[in-house]
Amino acid sequence: MARFDKLAAFFSEGRKLTQTGWPTLSDARELIATLGLEEQMDPEIGGRVFKTTTSAELPELSFSVLWATKAGALRKKKGKLSTTAGWPKLAPDERLHRAARALVALGPLASRYRRAWPAFQDVAEVVDKTFPALIMRLAEGPLPYGQALDELMEHLLGTYRWYAPWDKPDHLRRSVDDCLSETCRLLQMAGLVERRRPGSPGEAGARLNGPDDRGEEEAGDDVLVPTTAGSWLLGRLDIPANAPPVYMPLMTGPGTVHELRVSLDGIDPEIWRTVVVPSGVTLAGLHYVLQAAMGWTDSHLHQFEANGQLYGEDDEEWGTRRNDERRVRLAEIAGAGESFRYDYDFGDSWEHTVQVVAVRPVAEGEQVPRCTGGARACPPEDVGGWPGYADMVAALADPSSDEREGYLEWCGGSFDPEHFDLDRVNGWLSGLRKQVMLAAVGDG
Repeated sequence: MARFDKLAAFFSEGRKLTQTGWPTLSDARELIATLGLEEQMDPEIGGRVFKTTTSAELPELSFSVLWATKAGALRKKKGKLSTTAGWPKLAPDERLHRAARALVALGPLASRYRRAWPAFQDVAEVVDKTFPALIMRLAEGPLPYGQALDELMEHLLGTYRWYAPWDKPDHLRRSVDDCLSETCRLLQMAGLVERRRPGSPGEAGARLNGPDDRGEEEAGDDVLVPTTAGSWLLGRLDIPANAPPVYMPLMTGPGTVHELRVSLDGIDPEIWRTVVVPSGVTLAGLHYVLQAAMGWTDSHLHQFEANGQLYGEDDEEWGTRRNDERRVRLAEIAGAGESFRYDYDFGDSWEHTVQVVAVRPVAEGEQVPRCTGGARACPPEDVGGWPGYADMVAALADPSSDEREGYLEWCGGSFDPEHFDLDRVNGWLSGLRKQVMLAAVGDG
């Protein structure tokens, strides 16, 4: 990390701090030049000069000092800031690891904007809360910046109530875009991520290194790509278990596929599907595949159970602890001939048995995930589990049943329990299948 090395060299013998614990203004001025920062002291805005009274008012510089101190490169002692004795002795990979852990612990935004307009501080803080989820997603592979921004916006609009002027989605999006861009820039500074423009697989995006005069739509085509070091490190960082699920998992894997047979328990005749998925898909990604293949609407909680372990999201209401499904891949829980359970809707208790029919190399040109077969329709949501479904099927088959009209209305006017549309299922899966193509973006 070049910035940490420059800071370590600058503070090597120790430099006095102000009473509030920040570098002096004279040191700040020298550091801005040494680090090549764009911010300036005593800025002139609208013809008026705003006098800088403390280096804490310089967000880029103050965050750099905080970050280096949290990583163990610098330390404060007896009113001075100096380089720690151990930092120069560390191997480069350990320095990278410490810098990355410090970034996760600090949160790349909230500490930087602590002196910003309070309303913008609120936006920065809630985007910061999603940072661990971004780390986990990037550990899987490349992520288009525009997609990351869209998924982040969807999460923030669905999770928080925004007040003026952020109650207008376009206004909020501009602020979130600024925050996400800054977050990505710091990830690059940490040596973990590059931002590449389409058609230039080896070129990091200019937006991370300096001003970018492209419009939002053009810049949104960039792809966030883990560096070689980032690919190794991101998945090893200590991420809080309650990191919010924000980003769609990558639907790709390391060259092999799992052929699965999924059966809905408790129903006769059997409702089943066969699907082919990448062996490296996370269980969070597999959840989306199973929802689309079966025909569920992802309206309820779910979990996986394999080898005596539960995977999903922690259930605070019932106190159920589960392993994080976003950090576990299908190949890690089941091989050929093995099976596991997928539960959906803990009220209706839809239990699925998932059997691994085969594990094989991916065929040339093969598109995954895809459904290869199935039988019978998925039950309607909230029908009352398999007992309620059995009652519904019986009522629909009996024209004299008093409940028939009610069930027809519940189903939207018609329901054929024997119907299964393979093409429609694969149409749903095609949206997930697009994620596979992202893996090739970072290969150049």
